[in-house]
Amino acid sequence: MTPRQIHLVRTSFAALAPRADAAAALFYARLFELDPGLRPLFGGDMREQGRKLMQTIGVAVAALDRIDSLTPTLEALGARHAGFGVLDRHYEVVGSALLRALEELLGERGGSEVRDAWAAVYKTVADAMKSGVPRGPVGRPVRASTLPPQREAPNAVELYRRARQARAFLIGDLVLRAARALSRSAHRVVRALPLTGKRVPRTV
Repeated sequence: MTPRQIHLVRTSFAALAPRADAAAALFYARLFELDPGLRPLFGGDMREQGRKLMQTIGVAVAALDRIDSLTPTLEALGARHAGFGVLDRHYEVVGSALLRALEELLGERGGSEVRDAWAAVYKTVADAMKSGVPRGPVGRPVRASTLPPQREAPNAVELYRRARQARAFLIGDLVLRAARALSRSAHRVVRALPLTGKRVPRTV
């Protein structure tokens, strides 16, 4: 990317900032028009999804002159998207939807030069994301669920479940230890009582 392209992208993105919600909504509208099959990949609140999209674009735009610093983050993002079912061909659809939305939103502020600048930005980001996608023997993306267990990092839910199990085990162990201690104490008390001359068998 050239300094001129970086300037054009930053200037045009700044013009969109006051209409961030509308820009995101228009982007998704164009995306689902181009490929309705992508709609199931987006669950939850689309308004919140749009805000996250604009925030992500904002981070990338701010770092255009040092885009290499974002490569690890973009690669991890690409791997995560692959786990949701995103394929290489989807990146082309997303790029087309983005450029169409920008043309409509920018109007006279847009143009071929601005379009080319955004196309260059998107290609850089998309290439970085795709480079982080695990590939099978024939080069196809591998879904996260099919990766070997040792390559999958536990998510927050799994970590919470493990913590609960560990806590339950610890509590159970403490209860058992306390019960044994109480049993020993009771045994000593009973033995000290002059009720019978028989030994009280230890039960624990």
